Amino acid sequence: MKINIVTGCYNEEGNVIELINRVRKIMESHSSKYDYEHIFIDNASEDKTVDLLKSEANIDKNIKIIVNSRNFGHVRSPSYALLPAEGDAVISLVADLQDPPEMITDFLEKWESGNDIVIAVKAKTEETGCTSYSIAQLLMSYSPSFLWQRSTRPTFPAVIFQ
Repeated sequence: MKINIVTGCYNEEGNVIELINRVRKIMESHSSKYDYEHIFIDNASEDKTVDLLKSEANIDKNIKIIVNSRNFGHVRSPSYALLPAEGDAVISLVADLQDPPEMITDFLEKWESGNDIVIAVKAKTEETGCTSYSIAQLLMSYSPSFLWQRSTRPTFPAVIFQ
């Protein structure tokens, strides 16, 4: 089975290498069950994010990069990265490490137990919420870390509280 990990980024040169290394370590621990692909979609970063990603992609076949011509925002950009994702499930992680990549293991366990959608919800946050969200907006903005099974009939999600 194949897992896609999608990460939107903008000016994340200080975080992408650590994120790659942490995700790589986690996915290597699951290598007996899963192949993976880490898809980064960059929002026209003005720092060295793209250069660092290209360098890593040259040595790691699991890393793929999409570079936007302009900044499409933190919701739309990762949504576009779902289109080339061909795995059995997709995990979305933010590049700034606010959501620990180690949650991947929890996501996979919940998914393996039969949940089609797994959402991580922070117990406390300084961010304000909005009362009217579509499920896609909920998954991509309110809870940027999630696992989505590529299916046509999702069951109710399992929720992981941080």
